[in-house]
Amino acid sequence: AYERCSEVAQQSGNDVGSAIASANVGEVLINQRRFDEAEPMLESALRVLRASGHLPAMSFVESELARLSLRRGDLLIAESLLLEMRDRSAAAGEALNVLNATLLLAEVKLDEGDLAAAQEFIDNAGREGDELLELFGPTLGRLRARVAAGRGHTDQALDEIELALEQARAQAVLYEQALLLMAKAEISVAAGRGVDIDESSETDRLIDELGIRREPVQAT
Repeated sequence: AYERCSEVAQQSGNDVGSAIASANVGEVLINQRRFDEAEPMLESALRVLRASGHLPAMSFVESELARLSLRRGDLLIAESLLLEMRDRSAAAGEALNVLNATLLLAEVKLDEGDLAAAQEFIDNAGREGDELLELFGPTLGRLRARVAAGRGHTDQALDEIELALEQARAQAVLYEQALLLMAKAEISVAAGRGVDIDESSETDRLIDELGIRREPVQAT
């Protein structure tokens, strides 16, 4: 649907609309781990949006390019993009983009193994307004769970996952549900605990429904 919107906008001469639609396609492709397809689409969209001066949409595309780098394991690139985007968004009063960047920075630090820095970003995110925090509740819970697990607090981590899963299901956010279930499995395996069979089946269903390329579950 996004691809069709992009084509229609481009045919009508609406380059900005086409770029935004292409960025939405890129977001989905990242979720599916189709990075090589997402990257040129996002870079092209970013060039158009920079030329147009459309700052909020430009920040969204930059955050997706940073998320792509994060998923690839290019953590320094992701961090650099996010810090620049966060600071510019803060100066422009774009609270949503600031919060998104802050949570992604927490994830970068988690992947680097820097739990203290990750916790600091999570704490900063927690100071935002209730409405924004509710929107990002499942993501925030997943990150808190990873910090708790990294500190050896398995029960606390699993409690955070359960609460975040309730929020994700209430919001019908399938991708975040899949991430939470995968995180729960990883935390459980790392702690020497079994994986719930029903939840494993639910994870498989979501992965197939969302078209996510599979990776083996690894203990963290």
